[in-house]
Amino acid sequence: MIELAKLEEIPSGKTLRVERDEYRVCLVNIEDEIYIIDDRCSHADFSLSAGLVDCDEKEIECPKHGALFDLETGNPRSLPATQPVKKYKAIVQGDIVYMEED
Repeated sequence: MIELAKLEEIPSGKTLRVERDEYRVCLVNIEDEIYIIDDRCSHADFSLSAGLVDCDEKEIECPKHGALFDLETGNPRSLPATQPVKKYKAIVQGDIVYMEED
């Protein structure tokens, strides 16, 4: 497991970009449920952590071209993205958020 952040660093409905080892990931908090995806849009290699989060739909919008990604699967929900972004398992122990490696 890789330690990424403290839970308090990610308010609900917000994102946090974290770089650890070879990973650059986007953490998203929706009512203390943490989602972790690669922080690179599969369409234009733009930072997803700068995008808007839709808590009801559990998706994030790429700020570059508006592609939507499902936070639970990493799959694209709209064009121009056609390829998924990698999704990682989040583990919260106490107030620390960890990422489970592949």
